[in-house]
Amino acid sequence: MTDPVSTEVPPLTPRKVLYALVGLALHLVAGFFMLVSGLVAPPWAVTAMLIVWAVLLLLGIRRWRTRPWITIGIPVLAFAVWLATLAAGGAFLDWRA
Repeated sequence: MTDPVSTEVPPLTPRKVLYALVGLALHLVAGFFMLVSGLVAPPWAVTAMLIVWAVLLLLGIRRWRTRPWITIGIPVLAFAVWLATLAAGGAFLDWRA
Protein backbone atom coordinates (compact mmCIF):
# COMPACT_ATOMS: atom_id res chain seq x y z
CA MET A 1 0.00 0.00 0.00
CA THR A 2 1.37 3.40 -0.93
CA ASP A 3 1.24 6.52 1.15
CA PRO A 4 -1.14 9.12 -0.41
CA VAL A 5 1.03 11.99 0.87
CA SER A 6 4.47 11.52 -0.57
CA THR A 7 7.36 13.06 1.33
CA GLU A 8 9.80 12.10 -1.39
CA VAL A 9 11.87 15.02 -2.68
CA PRO A 10 12.26 15.18 -6.46
CA PRO A 11 15.82 14.91 -7.76
CA LEU A 12 17.74 18.11 -8.35
CA THR A 13 18.65 18.98 -11.90
CA PRO A 14 21.27 21.54 -12.89
CA ARG A 15 18.49 23.90 -13.99
CA LYS A 16 16.81 23.70 -10.58
CA VAL A 17 20.10 24.37 -8.82
CA LEU A 18 20.69 27.36 -11.11
CA TYR A 19 17.22 28.77 -10.29
CA ALA A 20 17.88 28.42 -6.58
CA LEU A 21 21.36 29.97 -6.69
CA VAL A 22 20.32 32.89 -8.87
CA GLY A 23 17.27 33.54 -6.71
CA LEU A 24 19.20 33.48 -3.46
CA ALA A 25 22.01 35.64 -4.92
CA LEU A 26 19.48 38.24 -6.04
CA HIS A 27 17.91 38.08 -2.60
CA LEU A 28 21.26 39.03 -1.09
CA VAL A 29 21.34 42.07 -3.38
CA ALA A 30 17.86 43.03 -2.17
CA GLY A 31 19.11 42.70 1.42
CA PHE A 32 21.95 45.08 0.67
CA PHE A 33 19.52 47.68 -0.67
CA MET A 34 17.35 47.30 2.42
CA LEU A 35 20.37 47.64 4.69
CA VAL A 36 21.62 50.86 3.12
CA SER A 37 18.13 52.37 3.21
CA GLY A 38 19.12 53.84 6.55
CA LEU A 39 20.32 56.84 4.57
CA VAL A 40 16.67 57.70 3.86
CA ALA A 41 14.50 55.68 6.23
CA PRO A 42 14.51 55.73 10.05
CA PRO A 43 16.04 52.79 11.94
CA TRP A 44 12.67 51.26 12.84
CA ALA A 45 11.72 51.05 9.15
CA VAL A 46 15.06 49.53 8.17
CA THR A 47 14.66 46.98 10.97
CA ALA A 48 11.17 46.09 9.77
CA MET A 49 12.41 45.67 6.20
CA LEU A 50 15.28 43.46 7.35
CA ILE A 51 12.86 41.28 9.31
CA VAL A 52 10.74 40.85 6.17
CA TRP A 53 13.94 40.09 4.25
CA ALA A 54 14.93 37.40 6.78
CA VAL A 55 11.49 35.77 6.61
CA LEU A 56 11.71 35.71 2.82
CA LEU A 57 15.20 34.22 3.07
CA LEU A 58 13.90 31.42 5.27
CA LEU A 59 11.09 30.81 2.79
CA GLY A 60 13.59 30.61 -0.05
CA ILE A 61 15.85 28.22 1.82
CA ARG A 62 12.93 25.99 2.75
CA ARG A 63 11.56 25.88 -0.81
CA TRP A 64 14.73 25.71 -2.89
CA ARG A 65 14.73 21.92 -2.95
CA THR A 66 11.07 21.24 -3.70
CA ARG A 67 10.11 24.37 -5.67
CA PRO A 68 13.28 26.13 -6.86
CA TRP A 69 11.38 28.41 -9.25
CA ILE A 70 9.91 30.17 -6.19
CA THR A 71 13.39 31.39 -5.26
CA ILE A 72 13.42 33.52 -8.42
CA GLY A 73 10.26 35.33 -7.29
CA ILE A 74 11.42 35.96 -3.73
CA PRO A 75 13.90 38.76 -4.59
CA VAL A 76 11.22 40.37 -6.76
CA LEU A 77 8.95 40.43 -3.73
CA ALA A 78 11.77 41.76 -1.54
CA PHE A 79 12.48 44.60 -3.98
CA ALA A 80 8.76 45.39 -4.11
CA VAL A 81 8.63 45.62 -0.30
CA TRP A 82 11.70 47.85 -0.30
CA LEU A 83 10.38 50.16 -2.99
CA ALA A 84 6.88 50.34 -1.48
CA THR A 85 8.26 51.10 1.97
CA LEU A 86 10.47 53.93 0.75
CA ALA A 87 7.75 55.35 -1.50
CA ALA A 88 5.15 55.27 1.27
CA GLY A 89 7.61 56.76 3.76
CA GLY A 90 8.47 59.55 1.38
CA ALA A 91 4.84 60.28 0.56
CA PHE A 92 3.23 59.97 3.97
CA LEU A 93 5.99 60.30 6.57
CA ASP A 94 8.19 62.89 4.85
CA TRP A 95 11.36 60.80 4.72
CA ARG A 96 14.07 62.72 2.92
CA ALA A 97 17.73 62.09 2.26
